[in-house]
Amino acid sequence: MTKDCKVYYYIHDFVSRQEGDISQNSREKLSSQEQKDISGKILEYAFFDFFGEKFLWDKVLREEGGKPVYAVEGHFFNISHCSHGIAAALSKVPVGVDIEGSRRVKTLTVKKSMDDEEKAYIGPMEGEWLKEEQMRRFFHLWTLKESYVKMTGQGIRMPLTQICFSLKDGQVLDGTEDRRILYAKNRVLKPWGRESVSCVFPVPGFSLAITLGWDGDKKPEILFDKVINV
Repeated sequence: MTKDCKVYYYIHDFVSRQEGDISQNSREKLSSQEQKDISGKILEYAFFDFFGEKFLWDKVLREEGGKPVYAVEGHFFNISHCSHGIAAALSKVPVGVDIEGSRRVKTLTVKKSMDDEEKAYIGPMEGEWLKEEQMRRFFHLWTLKESYVKMTGQGIRMPLTQICFSLKDGQVLDGTEDRRILYAKNRVLKPWGRESVSCVFPVPGFSLAITLGWDGDKKPEILFDKVINV
């Protein structure tokens, strides 16, 4: 018997061999083709692992907004990738996933994409750039927003300032928590017509979030695992 949702993620750990250069910025980025190839391999593995069935590419269709869907009832998936990471979410209900690596963020970006409560969660902004802890808080919120619009299939047609979240007690996941999932309260101005559940996963150096189209009385059972061999 499967759980309600499972998230699979891959982190590209190859580091440049230049002498003395082992910083995160020295990691070689995944090319667009590599991201596509690895995403496909993860999806094929995850589909069999979660549903117990072979993934059939000819059953992948596109909704009007461009979201890929699987033409079998009760089989939902979503994929996200960035320059150093890839994530796939499989579920029995509509799902959206987003993964983002750490990078510098301007305070102006926060002002354009967050409401007052989210800005307060991120903390006082001084100068042009966010501080390190503020960046973690920002990307928790950013990936939650992105996962929501991907779940609905609306994409960037939904303004991010109308898709807002509250995180419990101002907590920030930095990857040190042991398998802990941080749930977020949805404050979407114009929800998509049914209940949803959103959460952030503890992945060191990254922000990874999903949103499920979920209207059950209990929380969904969600698993997540790192994919090593692709």
